[in-house]
Amino acid sequence: MRVNAVALTILASALAVAPACGTSSDADLVAALTTTTSQPPTTAALSPADALAACVASRDVDPTALRPSDPVVGVDAEGVEYCLGPVELTGEAIEDVVMVSDDWAPSVDVTLSPVGIVAFNTAAARCFEAEPTCPFSQLAIVADGDVISAPRIATPSFERDQIQIGGPDETRLAQLIDAVESSPASIEFRPVIAEVPFGMSLESIADILDTKD
Repeated sequence: MRVNAVALTILASALAVAPACGTSSDADLVAALTTTTSQPPTTAALSPADALAACVASRDVDPTALRPSDPVVGVDAEGVEYCLGPVELTGEAIEDVVMVSDDWAPSVDVTLSPVGIVAFNTAAARCFEAEPTCPFSQLAIVADGDVISAPRIATPSFERDQIQIGGPDETRLAQLIDAVESSPASIEFRPVIAEVPFGMSLESIADILDTKD
């Protein structure tokens, strides 16, 4: 799919009516979407416009053909869509997972390997500072394409046995544990690189872009 400046300008107009959710700046997002670039490498920080366009395009690619550096779409248990950046580490870095239940919400305690915690803390530091490669400070945990949780990183570093992944859906957390045991490579830690505007979906964004192809 070819993405051009006219299509992105139309999309920006739609975003002005349906502002983005979360803590991001609506003005910054709309401004970025009116600017087109020449498809930068996926390993570089993407503008909000390029990130959304790349995530939309990934929906038409065979998942087996996607590279770890390619942006992808993830969906959580409530149907919320996330535009996700390159893989920071996989479940192969996880040594142990334990389900924890309390009066508030279920969670999973994760222990990473000594090598894994280095990669995790590198990503956490970037997200904590909201650097361009992790502009919303969220690091999503994905299992088989499903977003288990996408917490905001509130500290720049962690001990390898002090990582807790929470979420309202115990089924998704159990899915994470099963994946650690059966196919750890299917678990990915990816930064959230663009927010889907409130009231819109990646499908509706794709429709806007397709009308101008």
